[in-house]
Amino acid sequence: MRVFCLGDSLTAGFGVRPGQCWRTLASRETGFDLIDGGVNGDTTWSMNYRFRRDVLPCPPDLLFLMGGGNDMMRDGTDRMARKNFAEIFALARSAKIPLMIGLPCPFVPELARVFWSPDIDYVEAELALSGWVDWLRSQAAALDAPICDFWSIFARMTNAQRSDLYIDGLHPRPEGHRLMALTAAAALREFAAGGTHL
Repeated sequence: MRVFCLGDSLTAGFGVRPGQCWRTLASRETGFDLIDGGVNGDTTWSMNYRFRRDVLPCPPDLLFLMGGGNDMMRDGTDRMARKNFAEIFALARSAKIPLMIGLPCPFVPELARVFWSPDIDYVEAELALSGWVDWLRSQAAALDAPICDFWSIFARMTNAQRSDLYIDGLHPRPEGHRLMALTAAAALREFAAGGTHL
């Protein structure tokens, strides 16, 4: 199965070696071809553009779509992210491209303030990201699209546990990617077997 993974640094595997990224690990686990469509720092606007440029001309067996965190950090809101992803959803449905929605990892604001810009209100950004994840869940239900729930892996942990699995408050360490890979592999196998939701 050919899976195009369209996203930002969480998909690209920022901060870890290529062989440690959840995509690579899930590909090894399942035998599926997970194509890297992740771009560090990418916003949903750019993902919308790249979907039209890179995905529509050569449709994959499955589009794995995940992003939005950079929108939250830049704007403090998911308003434009909703608009851009809604357009991707509509175009994918029109082109009959199966879709899986990835729920991104939560932030660790206290780490992000140290390792990234101190000018960003990461608490506000994480609140927006939480609302974004809720919206993605509702859209997945409306579209009958499967989800890959990376959010819950980390959200159910204590702050200390979560901090140990992040490089910088935004990106997981290799140990975090291994947890993500297990979740992704299960979701992809379920999709391939004809299931819907993880």
